[in-house]
Amino acid sequence: MRAHGDLVLEGSWLYGGNVQSRIVVHASDTAFGSGDYEDPPEVSDDRDERCLHVVWSDPTDPTRMNSEAGPFKTLRDAIAHVEKSTDGSIRWNNTPDPSEKIGVALASLNRLPLNGLRHVPASGTCGWYIWGGDELSQQPDFFEPVHVAQLAELCPEVLPYLPLVPGSRFLLANDHEDIWSDPTIKHG
Repeated sequence: MRAHGDLVLEGSWLYGGNVQSRIVVHASDTAFGSGDYEDPPEVSDDRDERCLHVVWSDPTDPTRMNSEAGPFKTLRDAIAHVEKSTDGSIRWNNTPDPSEKIGVALASLNRLPLNGLRHVPASGTCGWYIWGGDELSQQPDFFEPVHVAQLAELCPEVLPYLPLVPGSRFLLANDHEDIWSDPTIKHG
């Protein structure tokens, strides 16, 4: 296994329909190449590129990560690969309950980029704060509490990012996606 960057997503699935197996998604600044001299350089060589890698555990030992896939350009691409590979049996850890509350700057959602940051869930909240635009306002009424279930109508483009681990941030604009671990956010 190659070194990976920030852990951004973690889940489990049923290998063979009955053996619980771990899966993780890492954000990295290196798109690992195949290393195969017969492949063209854009496939065989490592590249400095922000991307995601999916790592699968050994079904007999969940602490041993023995397989990987990627690089993927977006979280949506990585999730689609995992869902196809697991026949949809993946269950992402840290997925907020629809009844939990989330802080959303409703008045800013029409601006780009769309931003999210996640603190540790506490007191009926899932830890997420979502806003649009370049600036995170310090005004006390900037964020309004809404239920996670309401996001499907208010801001559906953020739904795939909600299982990201506490300490994560994302930024979305047009066809651009960036996901990273923010050391200034308490992880738990």
